[in-house]
Amino acid sequence: MAALAEKKKGSSLVYAGAALLIVVGAYAYHMYPSSSTALTDKTAKSYTSAQFGISFLYPHGYTIKEDNVGPSAPLHHVITFVPEGLSAVPQNSEAPAGIAFEIRENEPVEMSAETFIRTDPASNWNIATSGIVPKTYGSVSGMEYSWSGLYEGRSFVVARRGFIYVFSVTRFEPTDAALSDFDRILSTLELAE
Repeated sequence: MAALAEKKKGSSLVYAGAALLIVVGAYAYHMYPSSSTALTDKTAKSYTSAQFGISFLYPHGYTIKEDNVGPSAPLHHVITFVPEGLSAVPQNSEAPAGIAFEIRENEPVEMSAETFIRTDPASNWNIATSGIVPKTYGSVSGMEYSWSGLYEGRSFVVARRGFIYVFSVTRFEPTDAALSDFDRILSTLELAE
């Protein structure tokens, strides 16, 4: 009798443990969906800036850091996606591989995306490893190219009235999660006309 009661108790614990794992797994899937699933309002965080005419969704697991770089004019605003749990980058040090969106002033002379890529030293065109190709993410069209420096990188550049947007991802390995996260974020990108 005692053995039967002990066996039932053990079975109950196994079932309770399995149920707990299912609940935890479902919660983790909802809060941190796989890097291959599309981002939605329910599975991601959102970012919107009326000042810069930009909005997008981004996966849980990142926080956003924003900075204005350099002097106040011309405008150069950077949005960096920082993996949660990553400590701050030491001053005067290279940033880790990852995702960054730059918003640059495109006035008084309005440049095309290709002109920016070919003429601005910040584009990394001088270390390009591919040609410039037209690319569309969601409803946004621009120019994309790859480059190689401290990291392997890919940039997508869009020119709009007032702003040049430079969306970049850097990586060490072709399997880095930042690559698929970058594509997923850009698939939700919306820019003001």
